[in-house]
Amino acid sequence: QVAGAGPAASGSRGAAPSLAPESAPAVQNANGRPVRGLETADVAGPRADVPSPLGKIYLIDRPGLMQASVVVGEPGISLQEGDVYALDVLAGIYNGFGGELFNAIRSQKGLAYSVAARWDAPLDHRGLFVAAGQTSEPGELLVQLRDTFSRTTSSAPSPEALSSAKDESLNAFVFNFASKVVQLQRLLVYDLLGLPEDYIFQYRRGIEAVQEADVLGAAQRWLHPGQQVAVVMGDAATMKRSLEAAGFTEITPLELPPLD
Repeated sequence: QVAGAGPAASGSRGAAPSLAPESAPAVQNANGRPVRGLETADVAGPRADVPSPLGKIYLIDRPGLMQASVVVGEPGISLQEGDVYALDVLAGIYNGFGGELFNAIRSQKGLAYSVAARWDAPLDHRGLFVAAGQTSEPGELLVQLRDTFSRTTSSAPSPEALSSAKDESLNAFVFNFASKVVQLQRLLVYDLLGLPEDYIFQYRRGIEAVQEADVLGAAQRWLHPGQQVAVVMGDAATMKRSLEAAGFTEITPLELPPLD
């Protein structure tokens, strides 16, 4: 991901339309150098010779741990993709107080105190979409996550939800100029990666241009709720009962190597 690319130096913040694949070879920074990695970046899907884990649920046993940590994910986007702005806005629709995940999982179901979802967007390869939370009912949490993601692939956000998410992102823009150190660090990162010096302003214009249909189209292209991989860590016996009660019967045990 690109540090300092947008209001938050993480996730898919800071993407620029000029970095789309079809225009990538022409992108140059202020020194006239091409943006590195864009001409030869491999953003194709996973290798064909690697077994697909799509849709699998992995369970890590931590005896006595009654609050499970749940992480759900799938392949995401690179900074070259034209959908980075819309997905950034969609992350804003999901997250925070009043967000769709907060409402569905905490307010309505009381399943988790905190839950969030985000996209990473590295410059020269595809990142990840990840959603995570902690709960004593991982099976129901997974159901609610899939339901929420499925809704956003079938209907566009309301104008109110879109406006709120865009405002949150744009209102944080000023923090990119909080100090000279922050500004110098951003310019240094841009130069090292070969990004244009006005990249941050391209980001802002991109967020401002996002419409309801853009969010729906991006969600349909990049979200696949039934194919996302889930990892659940907690007391295996207890968490397995929760998962099976929610209809998840194919559960693969996963052992982590011991820490040195």
